[in-house]
Amino acid sequence: MIERIRVKIKHRKYSLELDIDSKITLLIGNSSTGKTTIRKLLAKDRRVLSVEVSNKKYRLEYNIPDRLDQYLKGIKDTIFIIDENRIDLLDDNANALAVQQCTDCYFVLIGRRKLDKLNFSLYDIKELVTGTDGVIRAEQYVKEEFCYAGCDSPKLTDCVLEDTGQAKDWFKQLFDGKICLDNFYGGKNQYCSKVKLLAESKPGATILMLFDAISFGVCASEYKDMMMNYKGRLFSIRDYKSWEYVMLKTNMFKHQFIEYSLSEGVFEEEYYEQLLQKLSHSSYGTIRHSGGGSKISRCYTEPCCSYKGKENLRCDFGLTGNDKFSALLSGTEFDVLLRISEREGGEA
Repeated sequence: MIERIRVKIKHRKYSLELDIDSKITLLIGNSSTGKTTIRKLLAKDRRVLSVEVSNKKYRLEYNIPDRLDQYLKGIKDTIFIIDENRIDLLDDNANALAVQQCTDCYFVLIGRRKLDKLNFSLYDIKELVTGTDGVIRAEQYVKEEFCYAGCDSPKLTDCVLEDTGQAKDWFKQLFDGKICLDNFYGGKNQYCSKVKLLAESKPGATILMLFDAISFGVCASEYKDMMMNYKGRLFSIRDYKSWEYVMLKTNMFKHQFIEYSLSEGVFEEEYYEQLLQKLSHSSYGTIRHSGGGSKISRCYTEPCCSYKGKENLRCDFGLTGNDKFSALLSGTEFDVLLRISEREGGEA
């Protein structure tokens, strides 16, 4: 679990309230929203500047050296503010890797620069907005209005999946021909282009976009523009971070699920991949993953062995029912997938 920290900065008429709830927060906004003011104010004498951090153990750091990778060694309990004039440091592989491996620190990045070396979520991007009370706050850049809402959304005809491995095999069997599945793996920008091409070539199509939102932040503006341009035709799944995350939230693993924390030393996407591998091994059985191959273990798609008359094949993953997808997803936060695939147990 990542702690939510609130930072307040006040100087004369300038007032900023920033809620930080992820390891990386990218702040964007129009030229008049005060992005560049943050760094300038932090350099002022603290006797004329009010700075509050909700968790007192964390300090703000805004003097960022060129060799950030060296500086981060041994650093803890720090919120780094990296503005537009220094954000290019993260184009360096060593600096980007150091951010990934750094524990107990938060990074607030300011600007619209493409950060291809970093792995951050679509929902780690915040937009600075001035409220009616004059206080500048960071609001979610990508809203949940684009999420599929079950019975309140139209029937889906197509799905574009950002994966060619096990996720492709799993979704192919889940949809079972009820939705035209088109998988793609070739970069985030190319994925958006693929969706646009499909929307243009099939004017009547309603399209489900399944992509790793947890690492899609680099294409947030392209995603938002596309969703607005094809509003009512493109949909995503609420809280879909990656296929591995969905599996960890199924009835098979949800009771063993451990939230990601800053101390992991890897980005969130890699953490869920590692956790799924770990939980797939038990004293009575192992769900084998093919290491990126397209063939998925039957444990994810077929009724469990103990419910097919093979009582001697006991395992710790057993779920009742003849439809494995319903057994996995019923009653979970992703049971909307059952409704989309017209399977029993989907939300009404």
